Amino acid sequence: CSDHEVNIKILLGLVVADGEMTDKQRNALLAEMTDEVGLLVLKDNYYQTQALSIAGRFGVELLDAEARLMRFLERAGRLNRGIEFLPSDEDVAERQAAKQGLTTPERAVLLAYSKMWLYDALLESPVPEDPLVSDMLIEYFPKPLRQRFSEPMQRHPLRREILATHLTNALVNRVGCEFVHRLMEETDARPGDIVRACIMARDVFDLDHVWHSIDALDNRVADDVQARMFVEVARLVERSALWFLRHLSSPAVNGDDVTDLLARCRDAAQRLAPQWPALLPAADLEALSERQRVLVDAGVDSDLAVRIASGEISAALLDIAEVASTCERKLELVAGVYFALGTLLNYHWISERAAALPAPSHWDMLARASALAELARLKRALTMSALAGADDSAAPDTLVQAWRDRRGAQLERYARLLADLRATGGASLSMLLVIVREMAALERA
Repeated sequence: CSDHEVNIKILLGLVVADGEMTDKQRNALLAEMTDEVGLLVLKDNYYQTQALSIAGRFGVELLDAEARLMRFLERAGRLNRGIEFLPSDEDVAERQAAKQGLTTPERAVLLAYSKMWLYDALLESPVPEDPLVSDMLIEYFPKPLRQRFSEPMQRHPLRREILATHLTNALVNRVGCEFVHRLMEETDARPGDIVRACIMARDVFDLDHVWHSIDALDNRVADDVQARMFVEVARLVERSALWFLRHLSSPAVNGDDVTDLLARCRDAAQRLAPQWPALLPAADLEALSERQRVLVDAGVDSDLAVRIASGEISAALLDIAEVASTCERKLELVAGVYFALGTLLNYHWISERAAALPAPSHWDMLARASALAELARLKRALTMSALAGADDSAAPDTLVQAWRDRRGAQLERYARLLADLRATGGASLSMLLVIVREMAALERA
């Protein structure tokens, strides 16, 4: 509450200094905004408590990532586990063996430390100056100030600090305290770059609207249903953020390209998502419909249910947008070929097994991330190879059949390999690497 009050008074001080308001008018406006400032504070408390509640449901699965975050903060001199009564490495090992996670008070402490670390990292980064986050400054202030004083806000002397605070809360409350650090480990990206990639994912898929729609289900659906929905959205954020991080790390991408990239991805999301029934193969469409049905039966409205149920498929739209731009083909044609190849090569089963891979060490995690990045590249490359020489009037099934005919021997070997792997039932990093190798052979064929 004090933060809001101070930042509002600094802003209105600029307005008074500009002669646009008297001290008396300023005092009256401050009094008018009392209730809304209280609501803004309660809203922050609501989302932080929500984050702890959701994480508590997945405490066992999160423990390894949370332990790595604690060790990272300790090495950086930002956390003393003994003083904060957080579990030692030995305690963590015992809890892992007993299938127990952090307690809610322990996670609350770690959440606070993760926010303080991320806030400082954002302050040291160029992210607060990025046009992508400029709208978040206006969101921080009460509505009467947004409507009348958006220009003086840009001159606020604590503009960077406000944005770093707001960004930190918005992201950590929605995706968890370990999220940014985990993606740092997987990609070696800086915290600011990860936050920026998450903002891009938010904008492309209009995730603020999705999050608020799930919030609106309070006391209308079971809380475990809401929790699962939030987790599905967080997975879409992760997949999309990783995609943007890989693409933005390319030397060929500059600031102007980022604007075009976002526009292409947003266009693909808006145009293709309503066309799932026409674009998806029968098996994928049936699985999507079943996931949607489960949510609708739980009390979720149909439109929101399909948004949540299609999270994994939606992430593929980024690849489709990039291939369509590279090959100069219609989005619908590229999507049809991409999904048909996915059925032929069993992308869904591969993705499920890859997601289930254990990563007991940092090096295992890096190896898995590298294999998944190469797998994503191969999906794009194979789609482009099936589109080679085609025009927009071609049918996706015809193009995929012609692609199959040119790779008969390699596809037979790939099918035998996949059948052998499926028979084993398990998942391992070596299995993923072998699949990547065979898909690379299909690319070369």
